[in-house]
Amino acid sequence: MDEVGFWFSNPDAANPDYEVERAVEYSQLQFPHWTRVGISTPWVKEGLLWRYRNAGTEGCRLPASISREEYQDILVCFAPTAAIENPRVTRKALKRLRDRDPEAFSREALCEFPRFDQRLSLRCAAHGSRRIRSW
Repeated sequence: MDEVGFWFSNPDAANPDYEVERAVEYSQLQFPHWTRVGISTPWVKEGLLWRYRNAGTEGCRLPASISREEYQDILVCFAPTAAIENPRVTRKALKRLRDRDPEAFSREALCEFPRFDQRLSLRCAAHGSRRIRSW
């Protein structure tokens, strides 16, 4: 599953992330040795990517009061681009991208979730000067 951090988790969305994951899970039942992989750039602090990041591998980051059963057989990896050691990604290229857009660099190359909700900022921009009530 590609770019799951950008999928909507709202139940009113056409294809909420959890429904897509559920459909894939049922489809994989026909295969004896299936593996489901979710990969993404961090985008918003909600949905599948955020939930798995907070739970950690096999739920190891969850408090003892929360069941880890649904996270069995889940491996969670977060790695900055440089840690992957792709020989085609040079320090010079990373520096150029960092200098051009530090905020995008922190998400794309450092694997960091943004400090604010990207979707909220897009809604604010779309509404111009009108105020949006916080909930």
